[in-house]
Amino acid sequence: HCPRQVLAYSPIGLGLLSGKYSAEQLPEGPRAELAKAFFNGQPETAAGLVDAVAKTAEKHGATPSQVAINWCVAKGTTPIPGARNLRQLKDNLGALSWRLDAADVARLDAASAAVQPLAKANPFPAKDVGSGLRMFDS
Repeated sequence: HCPRQVLAYSPIGLGLLSGKYSAEQLPEGPRAELAKAFFNGQPETAAGLVDAVAKTAEKHGATPSQVAINWCVAKGTTPIPGARNLRQLKDNLGALSWRLDAADVARLDAASAAVQPLAKANPFPAKDVGSGLRMFDS
């Protein structure tokens, strides 16, 4: 038996759960198309999830990014958030000093259950090209 840990890549959803983007304020670059699909393709469910994250952040005196990171921890994963600058890094580290309660997790789970996947298929290879080992289970 080999213990395994799930790594939560991009726990802030490429910034979509950070609170700084909306249908009117989309990110630039490669995230723009995913943001359009999220905010414009399913406006009610996207707004519901972003609102649930924002309300949870307000309840805890935290930021939406900290809530997203804590949500991953609450689900038993190890989040690996990115940070473009020192301010974002410090904000991410602020998620380590508190935890969501069961009601928070249930509210976030319910809001996210309504959101449809943004990609039709996983863009990453199922097997490592060099070793042939399976990269993920999904």
